[in-house]
Amino acid sequence: MSTDKEKSSREELEACFNAAVEFIGSQWLHTQYETQLEENDSNKTDIRNRYTPNLIKQYQSAGIYLGKLEDKFPEILPEGRPNQSALKFTNFGRYIRNLDGATVVSPDEKIIDKTLKEIFRPRLRNPDEYEQTVYEIQVGSMYSQVGESVYFIEEGNTKAPDILIDRAGKNIKIECKRCGLPGARAERKGIYESLINKLTANSHAGAIFIIDLNRQPTPQEAQEIDHYLPDDITRRTSREIPAPFGEIHVIPYSKLSRIKPVPTGGLNQEESLALFYDFYILPEIYTRFGEEIGMHEFEQSSIRPAENKVAVTDTKMEYYDPMFIGIRYEARDDLVQPVINQFNKARKKFKKDNPNILHIDVPFLDDLSKEEFVNLHQRIRGKLNVNRRISAVSLTSEIIERKDPNMLDFAIICGSEENHDPYVEIPSDFDFRGYSLENMRENPMFK
Repeated sequence: MSTDKEKSSREELEACFNAAVEFIGSQWLHTQYETQLEENDSNKTDIRNRYTPNLIKQYQSAGIYLGKLEDKFPEILPEGRPNQSALKFTNFGRYIRNLDGATVVSPDEKIIDKTLKEIFRPRLRNPDEYEQTVYEIQVGSMYSQVGESVYFIEEGNTKAPDILIDRAGKNIKIECKRCGLPGARAERKGIYESLINKLTANSHAGAIFIIDLNRQPTPQEAQEIDHYLPDDITRRTSREIPAPFGEIHVIPYSKLSRIKPVPTGGLNQEESLALFYDFYILPEIYTRFGEEIGMHEFEQSSIRPAENKVAVTDTKMEYYDPMFIGIRYEARDDLVQPVINQFNKARKKFKKDNPNILHIDVPFLDDLSKEEFVNLHQRIRGKLNVNRRISAVSLTSEIIERKDPNMLDFAIICGSEENHDPYVEIPSDFDFRGYSLENMRENPMFK
């Protein structure tokens, strides 16, 4: 039986799901979802692949999580298990609920007789604009939550910021920019996700799989990853298997117990997974390779229990026959420049006579090393020195956290830097979001 907290949380998620569906359009979502199911069913692949629009993947994942949609691939996402994609969709519904009463204005700040649904729905339905549009709504929701009067600006043919905060005497203008992953990295990420899903669904063995790449696999090779593995692989297999794109190392656990517990008391999900890695995975890798390979050294990694079996209590999580997949590839993309590029895109949106804030969403923020983040901070300071129209910059990123053992949620981490010599300063009583970037330098997520 659920506790009151669990029941309340589920009711809230269902309300957020319903708000998102109504805002985007129930019939349109259902039609798009059915179309994707038909296309993918003919190929016998899960619709949550890199070719399906993110909106539809998130809608499906949230619907399955809440028991509103049937899953044709239960081995990948069983009903009732929270996941990142599902919570992105319900979080969007939460943003919409927070914005009840928000108004639309023209670039010259005159109220327009349009609803948020009218201006945002076409953009949300466009796969190329979906993530950027959600981010604008998210930022508006953040300010609405702290009691600010939020107006969304319909840009039209005139360059203008995205949001206006109504302040007596001096309105604050906000421009929202979202960084995409560098092209090559985004492509690799999609291929890795496809590879991991296929490997765990078709060839699950409670062992450690280290995949050393000498080149990027093709999408077809990722879908055929199980073809390269012998049929007799078990959780006790120790083998090195050649593949066209590199080598697959299969390493058994020396602790043969099928249930592997990890304490969770006071830890978030990321910390619990890191502890699991350090205790169960790292010693086996050291024994095989003679070197310590930290979890952050894999370009992508995942821990998948058999049949998604994870027993959760207040003090520990117990993984049943967990399969670890770590992908290593010597490729390092420039993660700083995509953030700096947003300054050039935003500078023409601001005028001199308002306090102006540039919000930049950086989905890959936790992939930066400490050295890269320090470099990013220094370059942001340099940009502010020559862009007096921008009063402050705020970097945001979503990180997963587990507030209690039964609830997976997103936290929005914000870091900000104010301009020391802007044309117009931000009002001192304005609840500007975020830690200082100086303090964020010491955040442990930057390895």
